[in-house]
Amino acid sequence: MRALFAHKALVLLMVSMGVSLAGADEMSTGKLPKAVIDRLRSRFPQMEIVAAEQSRNEERDRYVVEIKGTDGPFHVSMSAAGSISQIAYDGKYVPGYLALPVEHRFPHAEFVYATESDDSSLQSGAAVYLRYEKHNIIAYLSFGGGTGG
Repeated sequence: MRALFAHKALVLLMVSMGVSLAGADEMSTGKLPKAVIDRLRSRFPQMEIVAAEQSRNEERDRYVVEIKGTDGPFHVSMSAAGSISQIAYDGKYVPGYLALPVEHRFPHAEFVYATESDDSSLQSGAAVYLRYEKHNIIAYLSFGGGTGG
């Protein structure tokens, strides 16, 4: 049951990041557009790019970049212009600002993974997938930004 849940969660994650199983092509990290590299360096200054994939979605190039950060590995989905659409974390690397509100409600829960979206600084949202007392739970979080929302 856990393996089936994990597989479905991975497929859901890939679909939500705009990546199809057949449509993404691995690429050299040195061939990423300058705007992508610059945005990643500004958002995650101490990161190391590990791998990259390129896909075409609605006639636009999309990139999924695997990053090794100070807190562990994660994936960033973004446009060729450098706009981040989603950040995905493996369960043991879910950042504290996403984990703490969930841990408060579900103490001792096992984190499966988390996704964070919308890097516009106006509002962003996150979904944290966890197991708690034999239940699979998705906790949705939203954060206000520049508008005070």
